[in-house]
Amino acid sequence: MATATPYEELVESAASLTDTDLIADVDGRDIAGASAFLRQNHVALESARRVLGPHCAVPLRYDESFYSEHCDHFSHLRNLARALRADARLAAHNHEYQATARIGLEILELANAVRRGGLVTDLLVGIAISGIAIEILRKNRTNFDQATRHSLIHELQRLDDEREQFATVLVRDCDWEAALGYDDKPCDFTSQELSNPKDCGLSEEQQRALFQLMQQIVDLPKADQQKMYLDIDRRSLASMRMLIIDLALRDRCESSGFFAEHLSALVPELLPRVPVDPFTDTSFIYRSVGGTSFHLYSTGPKMSDGGGKIGPWPLVAAGCADLYLDADDYWPKCCEVPGRQGLVNRMASAIRRCWRRSRAKLATIATSRLRRSGNIVD
Repeated sequence: MATATPYEELVESAASLTDTDLIADVDGRDIAGASAFLRQNHVALESARRVLGPHCAVPLRYDESFYSEHCDHFSHLRNLARALRADARLAAHNHEYQATARIGLEILELANAVRRGGLVTDLLVGIAISGIAIEILRKNRTNFDQATRHSLIHELQRLDDEREQFATVLVRDCDWEAALGYDDKPCDFTSQELSNPKDCGLSEEQQRALFQLMQQIVDLPKADQQKMYLDIDRRSLASMRMLIIDLALRDRCESSGFFAEHLSALVPELLPRVPVDPFTDTSFIYRSVGGTSFHLYSTGPKMSDGGGKIGPWPLVAAGCADLYLDADDYWPKCCEVPGRQGLVNRMASAIRRCWRRSRAKLATIATSRLRRSGNIVD
């Protein structure tokens, strides 16, 4: 009998988590419930942690059965990411910020493992998981002491280096589809059967909005579809790199009493190099405000400085705002995207209501149905 790969061990550990239907409840303010859930699943979580690392990768097979079997893993991995998030939030509640940072890094290790060696579907699920980690780390960044900041900076740079590039995943996905003879076929997502909201975490209204968006996606030219995936990946990478810089800036301020005038002042004492904006491959935009605060942001897909206008991702993607590390905190009640159809606004509204609890599920539902229809183009 063949020895299980690290990835297969990871999925097995994730699948052994019990009472996962309670995660959404205990991952909020139910501290006692979270503690009980984590104690109950301690062995499974420790088993998963042991196999994380650069050796953990999707064991891709070039046969018809691989994808349907592989999709079953996503819900288990999503539950694992959410369980780790509950662990991190409990640590933060108990003011154990070194543990909070460690768990955030473990979730990023999981995100790297999910995308490494896999297809574009895996990449999208990995991006959703990495978003969980970035949310934890950015929200607690002012609580980290100097030693924790230094460790985080070093480890985040390592994880950046180990993150499999979008182009590598794209080529592998295209090769996999070619080997299996996938062809683009017309698909009507607006007539898709809705899932039970209890099973997928999305209301019927949200599912309909999602399927409408998927229809809009498959109707796009191939080049536009590819750019959309790339922009999502760049957003995730930009957030992680801005977090690295943010931590270094705060460390410099703590030691000198003011924020650096230029990012170059962080090198080489705090950073071996200043991370670049993945949208432009040049420096992030940085402005010190009297040494007491600062603006740090990415151009986003528009690839030009918008003057530091703050907004959520739909506005950034539409070219109407710049991308800040804290973009997810900016969800105005009426997030209208100028020049876009009502569908985009409705989808933005749906995502606002369910994004934090259903990131991986959104990616899984959308891409698995695209794949089964033969319409995923990467």
